[in-house]
Amino acid sequence: MSHRRFQRSLDWTGRADGLASQVTGPHTPLDVFPWVYMKTLMYSSPVDSEEDLIFHIIEAATTIQQKPNIFKPTRKSVLRRCVLCTEAGGHTFGHLL
Repeated sequence: MSHRRFQRSLDWTGRADGLASQVTGPHTPLDVFPWVYMKTLMYSSPVDSEEDLIFHIIEAATTIQQKPNIFKPTRKSVLRRCVLCTEAGGHTFGHLL
């Protein structure tokens, strides 16, 4: 299977064949960032076979695991949003970001 065919069969969450349509609820930075970053690492070079894809997934996961502070800005952002939501009494707070 070609690199482009793999990319087209995966949606933004990295799930194949539209399985993401079954996912419901709001997506937070903690949901989106890991998938986008991992997908960027996975497709930094062409994927020519299923075995190649598996290798790229493992390599990307290892890279992420070796960077313990990679999610620090995302955690700070979520904490900031929680604080603002609390201060706004659960009401709209996007304008305060």
